[in-house]
Amino acid sequence: VSFADVEIPVGASIGVGISTDGTSDADTLLGEADAAVYRAKSAGRGQVEVFDQELREALRQRAGLETAIRDGITQDQFALYYQPIIGITSGAVQGYEALVRWHRPGLGLIMPDTFIPVAEQSSLINELGRWVLFEAIAQLRRWTDQTRQGGPPPYVAINVSGRQLASP
Repeated sequence: VSFADVEIPVGASIGVGISTDGTSDADTLLGEADAAVYRAKSAGRGQVEVFDQELREALRQRAGLETAIRDGITQDQFALYYQPIIGITSGAVQGYEALVRWHRPGLGLIMPDTFIPVAEQSSLINELGRWVLFEAIAQLRRWTDQTRQGGPPPYVAINVSGRQLASP
């Protein structure tokens, strides 16, 4: 495409949903096409992807993980670990970074790269983020109460999702 004598490349990623027996409604087909287009976009520019059984299974697993995360929040399965932040010149602990981990029954310790992307794609990130903020602030208060008079109080660094910042 040309605009003001400048060539601008244009590309498209396409997702396709197919009803093989004619019984799928429009909302189902649009949802399947939407899932396929996300897979097409993640594969790179100019891709076409068709919704298939593999994608259906991935979406089913994701929905199961969302339910498990929601249950994990309400059942206190998440915990914060505090990584010390050390001053370069003093070598002393100046603060901490709060890191969320999931103690999932039957599976053990689940690292954030497994559950944060799923929470981020749903509204669960706001719920989980609120929990992290509450817990980290409560811990910071306990540390502050234990700090000697005159000594600098510690601080806690907390990772916050963009979705949290956009949410009231």
